Amino acid sequence: MRPQFLPLVAFALAGPLAAQNRIAIGGNVTGRLTPADERFRDGSRYKTYTFQARTGDTITAELASDDFDAMLVLTDALGNRLVANDDGAERCNARLSYVVATPGAYQLYANSSGPYGLGAYRLTLARGARPAPADTTCRDFLALRGVIEVGGTLTDTLTVKDLEFTDSTFFRRYALPIGAKQTVTVDLQSTTFDAFLLLERGRGERLVKNDDGSGGCDARLVYTATDDRPLMIVANTAVRRQTGPFTVRVTAGALPTELKGTCRLTSAEAGARRIAVGENVSGELTSRDRRLSRDSTYFQEWVLDGRAGHTVTIDLESAEFDAFVFLLGPRSERPLQDDDTGGNCNARLTATLPDSGAYTIVVNTSRKHATGTFSLSVTPGSKPPSLARCARAQ
Repeated sequence: MRPQFLPLVAFALAGPLAAQNRIAIGGNVTGRLTPADERFRDGSRYKTYTFQARTGDTITAELASDDFDAMLVLTDALGNRLVANDDGAERCNARLSYVVATPGAYQLYANSSGPYGLGAYRLTLARGARPAPADTTCRDFLALRGVIEVGGTLTDTLTVKDLEFTDSTFFRRYALPIGAKQTVTVDLQSTTFDAFLLLERGRGERLVKNDDGSGGCDARLVYTATDDRPLMIVANTAVRRQTGPFTVRVTAGALPTELKGTCRLTSAEAGARRIAVGENVSGELTSRDRRLSRDSTYFQEWVLDGRAGHTVTIDLESAEFDAFVFLLGPRSERPLQDDDTGGNCNARLTATLPDSGAYTIVVNTSRKHATGTFSLSVTPGSKPPSLARCARAQ
């Protein structure tokens, strides 16, 4: 959704009215936004339609698409904006109404609400007003970060500020124009994270996915389009919370894929802090650390190389915040957690490790925005819980 629409007066519009596409009141047209279309200053593409109206006419225009988040703009013949709408209809479609004050020519701009929207649409222009739908919340389209065409390559970086799936992996999405029956190979490569690729269409319809199809920890998928609707490439990771630079490449035709991956890139190899059994480390949690969106608490990740069947005790102690600790295993099981078992608002977690591999210890707090120094230790064996209650002022 665009937070603020830019003025249209200064834009280089599509030419004199006589050369524009036309639509009549009571009619409808279909069209398609493509990479070759004119753009507004925010990068979004548009097509222009003209119509004639009389004084007192009430008109309602609607722009509907299953490929992009629709945006409609109405101007007079000189390009002065009269009214605009993003999500006035249901399912991210646009609808606007206007009472004509001056007879003559008017222009409708079929547009997308984001800079990279592409695909087919239907524009309807009706006489009279229509009641507003009960729900105009746009849930179907997520932000796109760019457009990549067949034969193209782009580089970008996943960060902790990116959108996040429910499995705590970050992702970025890119539009891919494609022809019907066209076969493409999509590669996602990174030296800092285990690459995971998704190919989507329309309102989040997932078509195909891949983890290690390019060998090692890089992803590759091959897809033949059933029609000419644009696709969305989703650059993602196979391991939660990994970030870093990456490259996306789209090649015409089918390239060979690995049927069995050989990836050994863990979160520890991706630059995370490390701690060993028998080690005690000191650290500091600050406002520059990452933050859990659900409770606004800062956290750090420490990687522990564990062996199946070994019992360890993790102690997180701080004199400056109420400690909270999580332990996540190499698989995607629910994490273990503790708040005050260490006594005096410190955390203590004893666990028998079910698998060998990289475990993630999450240093966290019980109170939002809390920061301060801490000590983190991992000792072999178990420790009893402390009965010293947490009496620290909150």
